[in-house]
Amino acid sequence: MIFQEAGFDLTLIGKGRVKDCLKDWRRIYNHKGEIELTKENRGGQGGRSQTKYKDDKEKIAYLETKIAYLEEENHFLKKMKKLEKP
Repeated sequence: MIFQEAGFDLTLIGKGRVKDCLKDWRRIYNHKGEIELTKENRGGQGGRSQTKYKDDKEKIAYLETKIAYLEEENHFLKKMKKLEKP
């Protein structure tokens, strides 16, 4: 009904999507209250979180490995470039 009043065509949106939205809205309302429904949550932090390291030694080891990998990759690409030249 909310979507119809807003002028959306339910055949395009799909009834499942409408039910999912209502379910999400009810869950948010029950857990966090009405104020949370009025907040803009899009465009926030998303995706995979950054890698966390236990200590500096672990981070240094990771970065050294990454540098070695990138150096080898550059070496390989230089070889490939030489093979392409006539």
